[in-house]
Amino acid sequence: MIQSTLLAALEAAFQAAVKAEVESQLTGIRQHFANTVGELATKVAALEAKLVEAQLTRRTTHIDLNAATDALNQQEWFWQKIRSYIDAGIESATEDFVETGDLPDFDEFVTKDELPELPDADDIVTKDYLADLVTDSLEGRSFTIKF
Repeated sequence: MIQSTLLAALEAAFQAAVKAEVESQLTGIRQHFANTVGELATKVAALEAKLVEAQLTRRTTHIDLNAATDALNQQEWFWQKIRSYIDAGIESATEDFVETGDLPDFDEFVTKDELPELPDADDIVTKDYLADLVTDSLEGRSFTIKF
């Protein structure tokens, strides 16, 4: 009988120790789970806040055209680039015009008296002279170019 009482006491002590250890481990696991869930909730909240901020920024962002124009007006390189683009276009158009010999259809015709004086055949015609001549002849007139 002492033996069975001793065995029962040992078994009860063993069961209590195992139960205490399992509870201790479960408490640690539950705490780790709660911490992880809390960290995830904090990260999700931060991401949601950034998303809302990004949407508000996207909705309220606009371009002030006057400020953009003023900023471009202060950039010499911008106007130089436009000037070179225009000059290249004029040169290309002048070359095409001179090569093809095609004249645009004028709404008003130039009379003989309105033609500028041309240089003598011995004089050299420069690109600047030709550009001035075309500008003077066409200035204030309207015409249509058909392709």
